[in-house]
Amino acid sequence: MKRETIAPASIQYFPLAQLYVSDLNPRQDADPEGIDLLADSLAMIGLIQNLSGILDPEGRVGIVAGGRRLRAIARAVERDATVTERHPELASIPVRIASDEATARAWASAENAAREDLLGFVLQLSRWVRAAVMVVSDTRGHIEEGKRTFGAIATAAR
Repeated sequence: MKRETIAPASIQYFPLAQLYVSDLNPRQDADPEGIDLLADSLAMIGLIQNLSGILDPEGRVGIVAGGRRLRAIARAVERDATVTERHPELASIPVRIASDEATARAWASAENAAREDLLGFVLQLSRWVRAAVMVVSDTRGHIEEGKRTFGAIATAAR
C-alpha cells in the first residue's frame, strides 16, 4: 500500500487586513456570542494556535481552518487597538500555508470533522447527564414521599 505524504507547510505571518475566511472553510457562519467570548480570551492570553490558509492570486490569504479565531482576532482588535501591543501575534498573525488547494481542502475537512465528532460526543454526554439527573430526581422524590427506602432503590439499581 502506497502512503501519500503531504509536503511540509510553512508558517508565515500576515497583517489582519490580508486575511479572510476562504470559501473552502466549511464554517461560513459563526455565532456572534461565541466570537465575543473567543475575542475576550484572545485579548487576555493571545493566540495559542495558528490559523491555516492558502494564498490567493491577489496575495491575500484565505483561511481554511481557524475562521472563528480570525473573526475573534478582528473583534478583539476592533474593541481595543492596543491589544496588538500586548499580543504581537494579533498584529502579525501566524498562518500555516498550504502548498496547494488539495492540501487546503484536506485541512478544512479534517478540522471540521474533528469538531463535529467532538460536538457529537458533548451532545451525547449532555443527554446522559440529563437522564441521570432525571433518575436521581425521581428516586429522591420516591424516597421523600416514603414510597421507597434508599436501601430498596440501591438494591433495585444493582
